[in-house]
Amino acid sequence: MKKFALIIVINMLIINFSFAATQRQLIETKENLFLVQLNNLKVLKVEEEIDSGLVSKLTIIAKASSIFKCILFDSEEDKQGEKCLSNLKRRITTKTLKIEILPKETEIIDKDGQIAALEDLKKSTQINVYGYLSLTNTTNNLLEAITLKILSEKQTIKFTYKKNNNERYYENDYFRIPILPGWKVIPVYETIYVEGVAQKRLNETAINIIKNNYILYINSRVNQASGIEGGRFVEIAKGAPSADAVIQDYVQGECGFKDEVFLNSQLKRVDYYIDNQDNQEWCNKPTDKKTVWYLSYVTKKGGYINDYNEIKQRGWVVTMAYNSKNVNNLPLKESIKLKTMLKEMSFMVSNLTIK
Repeated sequence: MKKFALIIVINMLIINFSFAATQRQLIETKENLFLVQLNNLKVLKVEEEIDSGLVSKLTIIAKASSIFKCILFDSEEDKQGEKCLSNLKRRITTKTLKIEILPKETEIIDKDGQIAALEDLKKSTQINVYGYLSLTNTTNNLLEAITLKILSEKQTIKFTYKKNNNERYYENDYFRIPILPGWKVIPVYETIYVEGVAQKRLNETAINIIKNNYILYINSRVNQASGIEGGRFVEIAKGAPSADAVIQDYVQGECGFKDEVFLNSQLKRVDYYIDNQDNQEWCNKPTDKKTVWYLSYVTKKGGYINDYNEIKQRGWVVTMAYNSKNVNNLPLKESIKLKTMLKEMSFMVSNLTIK
């Protein structure tokens, strides 16, 4: 009996040693690449790269906090993962971490799962990050982020909501719009250059109103880049996550098909959908037979940019989108959730006042 128990113990030790050896062997491979989720990191420094006036890449220098946790995944299909063994965890905690954020590819969310802004990543921010980790022999280990979650409270500009007859609304010098329950206002920032140096500033003419990954974008002062009356589709769609998930080449034009819904006597909402029957080469279509929604915009006279003034060179734009870069994760056309969100966004837009 003792011999049998000893054999079991030896076998368990062999299994554990084999697993640990496998992870050590992985650490010593040429790529040193791991798919991990690192929880409770403290941000030390944020650096940005500017290309054509926009942030093309954000680099975060971070370190493990006292309550740091590490989860290792076999693949992106693995939703459970397992705790990192001590040798891997030690390799991570003994160095600072260099995290690469690509604004068009990395999903940035707050602790409630809502979309967050790059500006929320302040020096004292605690974050979780999921992505591909590369162990290096340099000062920093490298991590290409797929998803980044901000844990600490945001430090963005506070917006004041005014109440009038129990109606909550946001108002500034450029526009006024009611804010329905559950929706929150997120500021929009733009990059400007002062003597050749890139600087961020708040764009008071625009806001994002967000709920459950649905994005209502309003810009009350838009310059039209093209000479076409009402602007072009690319001028309002490019940059919206769900539109970018579907359209590979905006020069080729729109993807899928569209429906039109009148909001009132002056405003019309144009909704874009795509299914797997779409045969346009520049379009990403869902892999199943379902039809998904990827963008809507609001128009007065059929144009993308409304009330454009040639003298003042400005008009206004309203778009509705979804925060996902995967076409298979976009809202289904017939879903009750999508219809509810479009109805709520349309109500707010119908009562929008441009000053």
